[in-house]
Amino acid sequence: MVKTISQLKMLFLCLVMAFLSSCQLKPDFIYLSGQPGYLNDLKGQWVIVNFWAEWCSPCRKEVKILSEIVDKQQIDNLSIIGISYDPLEVDELKRIVAEWQFSYPVISTNPVPILPFTLPNQLPALYILSPELELVAKVSGEQNLESINKLLNSLRNKNN
Repeated sequence: MVKTISQLKMLFLCLVMAFLSSCQLKPDFIYLSGQPGYLNDLKGQWVIVNFWAEWCSPCRKEVKILSEIVDKQQIDNLSIIGISYDPLEVDELKRIVAEWQFSYPVISTNPVPILPFTLPNQLPALYILSPELELVAKVSGEQNLESINKLLNSLRNKNN
């Protein structure tokens, strides 16, 4: 009898553990690398969400500037994520990312990312999230290194 109860307890624990291991959170988005992405993983740092499109020539210039920021680690406590304005298949996105030489991760558009904001009305567009992951700025039109630094410094000063 005691042996049967112990076996039932063990079986129950195994079933609970199997159930819990299958209850993983659904990612907010998928990186082109295939890795799941969660907004909460970015909490505690400033985040620039860069909306771009292949047909947008100012977008290509902005990608180059943002990649330079990443490559030279010019701004502390900052993550940059790219999102194609157009829904493209993964292979097409990978081709563009390689051609344009992105230095920051790009989110796959399939499946559609779950983000706390909508697509911009104009490109290129930068959405700035605070360390609390609140949308604190939307900037449309081509930016340069100086304007991005100025914007981030202004937002950081307001946040302190």
